[in-house]
Amino acid sequence: MTLGLLVLVMTMVYGSLWSTVDGITRIAGRTDREQAARILLEMMERELRSALLTADDTRLVFLGQDGTANNLPADRLTWVQAAHLKLHPSLPETETAEVSYWLESDADGHVVLYRREDATRDGDPEGGGGTYRLSDALLGLDFQYYGPQGWTHEWDSRQANVLPRVVQISLFLPAESPDPEAEPIEIRSLVDIPLAW
Repeated sequence: MTLGLLVLVMTMVYGSLWSTVDGITRIAGRTDREQAARILLEMMERELRSALLTADDTRLVFLGQDGTANNLPADRLTWVQAAHLKLHPSLPETETAEVSYWLESDADGHVVLYRREDATRDGDPEGGGGTYRLSDALLGLDFQYYGPQGWTHEWDSRQANVLPRVVQISLFLPAESPDPEAEPIEIRSLVDIPLAW
């Protein structure tokens, strides 16, 4: 009888311990994913705040394109930033650079966040430069723009020659629950564009 009670108590202790360890592991994984997403947001915010647009240079653009992938937003945003650090004086670079962020499926079908930077100011806002794979932990990427007409999902400075006053960035992370019906986790940020004001 004592042995039976001991087995029962040990089973309960082991079950409780297993539940605690599983919970800690899930929370740590979610925290790591959210921390990585916040670092990506901070990088985009910093670069967006240095967005540059002037009426006399048609190579300076701000292009926001709406898109979807797997029923989630998969937008693309390209702009010229004034915070490029020129590291090689002999290369034909400027202190400004075209920067793009977008989501795209790779060869394995995983959704990947890419970043492109081109410091040559060649007049092609969607080509050239170097492309970098930043993260494969996102499910969606959404940009919304606030300007004189209110909020919109797309922006083309080549038509109105203005920057949006505010850009809302939303990153979508996998749901914590394995349930296929579970909603993804959304992390959102608002970025003021100083030169637009």
